[in-house]
Amino acid sequence: QQISKSTLGDYRLDSMESSQAREFSPSTLPNYSPTNVQVEGVDEGDLVKTDGRFIYTFSDQHLTITAATPPRDAAVISSTDLEGLQPREMFLNGERLIILGERSRPVPQPWSPSRSLRMDWIEPAMLPSQPLAIAELWDVSDRANPERIRMTAWTGSLITARATKGFAYLAIQTQVNPNEQELVPMFRDQIQDVEDLESDREFQPVATCKDISYVDPIQSATFVTVASLSFDHPSRALDQSVVLARGDMVYASPQHLYLAVTSYGDWSDNSGPTTTLVKFSFDRGRVRARGAAHVAGRTLNQFSMDERDGVFRIVTTREPHNGRDARATDLYLLDDNLERLGSVENIAPGEQFYAARFFGDRAYLVTFQVTDPLFVVDLSDPKNPKILGELEIPGYSTYLQPYDETHLIGIGRNITSSGRDQGLKFALFDVADPAHPKTLHTEIIGDSSTTSPALTDHKALLFDREKALFILPISIQRTTRTQDIEPMPPYPQAFFQGVAVYRLTLEDGFELRTQISHATDPSYPSSYYPPKMPNAIQRSLWIDDALYTISNRQIAIHDLEDLVELKRVELSRSASIPYIYPLGE
Repeated sequence: QQISKSTLGDYRLDSMESSQAREFSPSTLPNYSPTNVQVEGVDEGDLVKTDGRFIYTFSDQHLTITAATPPRDAAVISSTDLEGLQPREMFLNGERLIILGERSRPVPQPWSPSRSLRMDWIEPAMLPSQPLAIAELWDVSDRANPERIRMTAWTGSLITARATKGFAYLAIQTQVNPNEQELVPMFRDQIQDVEDLESDREFQPVATCKDISYVDPIQSATFVTVASLSFDHPSRALDQSVVLARGDMVYASPQHLYLAVTSYGDWSDNSGPTTTLVKFSFDRGRVRARGAAHVAGRTLNQFSMDERDGVFRIVTTREPHNGRDARATDLYLLDDNLERLGSVENIAPGEQFYAARFFGDRAYLVTFQVTDPLFVVDLSDPKNPKILGELEIPGYSTYLQPYDETHLIGIGRNITSSGRDQGLKFALFDVADPAHPKTLHTEIIGDSSTTSPALTDHKALLFDREKALFILPISIQRTTRTQDIEPMPPYPQAFFQGVAVYRLTLEDGFELRTQISHATDPSYPSSYYPPKMPNAIQRSLWIDDALYTISNRQIAIHDLEDLVELKRVELSRSASIPYIYPLGE
């Protein structure tokens, strides 16, 4: 079955101008912004990738490749149907692209004489289906004709993935179904017959029972498979490691991958949740389960974890089941064997833990009840960590972005002392004196329901200190009061979806330069939730001296210096484009 390709707009594949087809010499290679990732050297999959010449996006369940430079000649080169794949994210490494997503397959149903209807008489769409996690390796050296060269499917769903040193590492979760014959994770790897989506090649066990690891006590009927996939060697056999465990979230350093699983235990003993850690090592595609440990409390997200110089650091929240004892935040430091070295416990009793960021030998923690304490913790001595200082301000941050070694950016919400939400809040913190952190600048935008994907998805943020860029997608709302029933509380009214483009410096703080929208009318009725619209901007990036904002429907290009619009490139003319949700952690 051929992969269908189409040409969009007036741009034809056989008439590419020389400026778009040229090869770049090392002296002319463009500068461009990478994906905003947690760990330097460890890439994270995203909805959009660029190599500085081309932009790779998902649009209308197609892989769309756009020639990005020079901006005024930007045009779609190819749009390739992914043929039923629900794409979630991609990795780009040179001229190879890995697309991660989901498909499903009918669950095999044995025929029984006692049944009144044979299962093979039923329409396939009516049969029970089983989710499949999919990884597709593409050769994009010919951008006009990208070629799928490998397709691997696992029973289960994708938790997340990372890429480093020429390999992508995937974490896949598979639920055990005792009614099925397949009690262990299964996979199918297609290389020669990669175009045959209906291949009758049998699924094979990822591992035999004796090769599957487990963590005492066994509390799960779920497997997690960590698999490696080479960018450069399509025929290289997969290396896979399987653990009997659930997968909640993942942290990866250049050498290790940590799986964090929260279990809530027995409610009768008031012990509260516990996080089980499973450690994997990877080296040149080889994956091995290394060990496991338990720490008290639940883990918030991937930024609650970090590794430095062989020491693993993790922040958890303890919440006793009885609801009477106060919750508290704990920080643990573990050695290479996951044995405890030191800890700081009972941080901000009674307060909710909202954000963490590890930077060098310090940890920055955000908790909230009425005000937002920003804690600075010294981790230079893993056996004796200690709180150095704290800062209390209104509201809270859900994401912390390092500005430099002594400054930190917070993205969150502005909450009054009475608990009223007054919109998005950005803050720039000075932590040069860890005993006395202070706020340098703040910016408040919108009202109670104004939101941004950057609150929970760091890849939505474009930050560049050298260019003084701070750009993120926003849906701005204001509250209005009904005229007929005055006692009614104010309700939010959406009126803008796009990106806010700020100039951010230590001296002047957040300076709004402009707002960019992909909508013909950026004002929407409040009943239509803007972030899920096909022309809602999801990502921004820069190449050389141009800013590119990307939605499912188009790419808008602006000059970085004066923000004058240079061009808009239509990615799809479909009347309805499904919104692609990034993978959660």
